[in-house]
Amino acid sequence: MEHYLERFEALLGLTPIKTVTLNVEGRDRTIKLKLEGHNITGSIKARTAYGLVRGLHQEEKLRPGVELLESTSGNLGLALANMARYLRIGFTAVLDPMSTLECRDRLRDLGAKIVMVDEVDASGGYLLSRLAKVQEMLAADDRYVWVNQYDSPLNPDIHRRMTGPEILDQMVTPPQAVFAAVSTGARSPA
Repeated sequence: MEHYLERFEALLGLTPIKTVTLNVEGRDRTIKLKLEGHNITGSIKARTAYGLVRGLHQEEKLRPGVELLESTSGNLGLALANMARYLRIGFTAVLDPMSTLECRDRLRDLGAKIVMVDEVDASGGYLLSRLAKVQEMLAADDRYVWVNQYDSPLNPDIHRRMTGPEILDQMVTPPQAVFAAVSTGARSPA
């Protein structure tokens, strides 16, 4: 497994940075865009999936016959499915009606199993319903290992260790500010 993880890591990152000049109130401003869509799975979530799965491996949770389990609405699920296929382990994605048909089809094409929830939770969305389904499945079958993107310190840590330094290495001068989209993000340990 270690060999496959190292090979997967070698496929990550070194995504290009594109320079764009914008005129703001009569002054040209330079913006650098990190093109994470060039990652192996088409988004920055390839890095996140790698960090989470590597952590499970280091914790010795990826035993024979194990199946990864995660609540997802898109890109992380696709990255996990890609990784699971590469590592030859199972992956089950817990989705809801808001996930696109394209996403579901791509997950299936990558060999993932899909479990749908359709009950709206107390907040008016589906996340809590998806998480309840994950807990139900974990209690019913010990072959499942929950990736837990929502609470794992490995989620932000991979970007602290990989993405951030890569951005700095690609810059001629340090940036004055950094703006990043954040989805799950997990909790950062202080």
